[in-house]
Amino acid sequence: MAGTARKLASGLFFRLANTIAAALVSILVMPFVVHSLGDRDYGIWTLVGTFVGYYGVLELGFAPAVTRHLSHALGADLRGGRRTVLIDGGRAACNTTYVDNLVDAVFLFLENDRALAEIFFITDGERVTWGDFIRAHAAIMEPPPDRREIPANDVLVHYQRQPGLLAGSVRATGEVVRSCEFRKLLERNPLCERSLAMVWRWLQSRSEEQQEQLRFRLGLRTSSVQNGTGHAAPPIPDPVTFATQTGTAFFRIDKARRPLGYEPRIPFSRAIGLVEQRLRFANYLPEEAA
Repeated sequence: MAGTARKLASGLFFRLANTIAAALVSILVMPFVVHSLGDRDYGIWTLVGTFVGYYGVLELGFAPAVTRHLSHALGADLRGGRRTVLIDGGRAACNTTYVDNLVDAVFLFLENDRALAEIFFITDGERVTWGDFIRAHAAIMEPPPDRREIPANDVLVHYQRQPGLLAGSVRATGEVVRSCEFRKLLERNPLCERSLAMVWRWLQSRSEEQQEQLRFRLGLRTSSVQNGTGHAAPPIPDPVTFATQTGTAFFRIDKARRPLGYEPRIPFSRAIGLVEQRLRFANYLPEEAA
């Protein structure tokens, strides 16, 4: 609790200091800007700045909110074991780009006339795989989440065995009929509610074995799929995750190095350390023991 209060106080202090510093710099720089631009250009510059300021008001905190909730969702998925499956050991290309490196590249692009109408690949300049990326993020979580692996061929076989449009529609309809939400809708009708109560009493009068067989036939309970080791098989990743984790193209930044002079300042290993610091500061991770 004390650590949270200390972080809130320090954050408030730095935010206030940033506001005061920005106001002082604006006052000191204003005479120079007016003298350099002239009255007409300064008026245009002020008008553009006003529109940008209005945009900041209309943004209503959407961008930081998206960042916060997306980070929270990804962390929850890692802790819950969802979407943390490594396909083929995570050997596919990840092509990471740390935000500071990206900002450097943007400014180099804006300052270089030869960059106009050109396309550049911007990455951290390292051959980072999805295995490296996921393991590095999982390592900073406490406790480290369980990481599962699955061969790409198993994923392909799974999707090849999926039913077609008609069969899939029939199956989806059955899932809707068996869902708890559909049952609650039926219970709003007194006749349906009484009928469901009669069915429930009849089901309770059956033996446990008969109840289990009936649930299995209705698809209300499915046995877990197991692999050859007797353990539950890893979950099948969705098509987007499969396509992302099976790409083999490592983007080269040679073109960005030549005309732009781009050189990544922050390597992947240091970027992970900075991410961990910010997650701890935002209370997504517990504080390190002193």
